[in-house]
Amino acid sequence: MPKIDGLLDRRVVSRNLKHGRLTRKELDQHLASLPDVSGKAVPMFSEGRAAPIPESARRDADRLEDEDEDEDEDGDEA
Repeated sequence: MPKIDGLLDRRVVSRNLKHGRLTRKELDQHLASLPDVSGKAVPMFSEGRAAPIPESARRDADRLEDEDEDEDEDGDEA
């Protein structure tokens, strides 16, 4: 669908549908082709309170900290 890439910008997709530059079928096909990246979501802060951090995010953070420490011990600084 390279010919419609510029038409899929969420800021203008409604206008492009309205003016016939993009069909609902093309939009639906594009949306169906997108990968599910919900696993990459991070907690957001709301009203000054922190959202609970999922265990998977804690493990990822711990792993990254361990990698940073390993690099520092090897003398390789980022």
